[in-house]
Amino acid sequence: MACTNNTQRGTPGKAGVDEMNPKTINRDGHVLEITEARNDATATSFGWSILLVCGDPAVSGSAYFAGYPVDQVSPISCPDNVAFDKAGLLISTDGQPGAIGYNDGLFRVGLEGANRGRVDQFLAVPREAETCGPIIRDDESMVYVAVQHPREHGSFAEQHSDFPDYTAVTGNGMVAAPRPSMVQVWQK
Repeated sequence: MACTNNTQRGTPGKAGVDEMNPKTINRDGHVLEITEARNDATATSFGWSILLVCGDPAVSGSAYFAGYPVDQVSPISCPDNVAFDKAGLLISTDGQPGAIGYNDGLFRVGLEGANRGRVDQFLAVPREAETCGPIIRDDESMVYVAVQHPREHGSFAEQHSDFPDYTAVTGNGMVAAPRPSMVQVWQK
């Protein structure tokens, strides 16, 4: 379960820290792992654990990556969507630029063995855009991801991005302007 962030946790009048929400003013978010009783998908009860407490380990002493060494992970903030492939978990982010200063992206997280908690970023989207809705095609080694609202803080007069065209060249009444897109990523 991706908990994007909660910058009001623990502030006056708001809920404080608890077992599932371990951090006050949680700008980076965290990820909970839910396991059905007896590993049975039809179970009516489950257990849970904290998989990640997101952040940039270089500046946040509270970042946690399921016990994986924090100096060997990609910084991650504001987890938003999750999907699974045959190698583990994929997480897309929404809000990372405002929280830790990096563009949003797509990350793979190991779930078992020596790589449990290892976070590797393999896609970044243009500034002011959100990564969302990853769809995995294991048999073709591909992932599709939506790039939402590039240039979120720009205007028509002052474009902050030309994604997906990467050019501001206009002509014949046409303009290259930022717009949402689907991106396909595959392994070489």
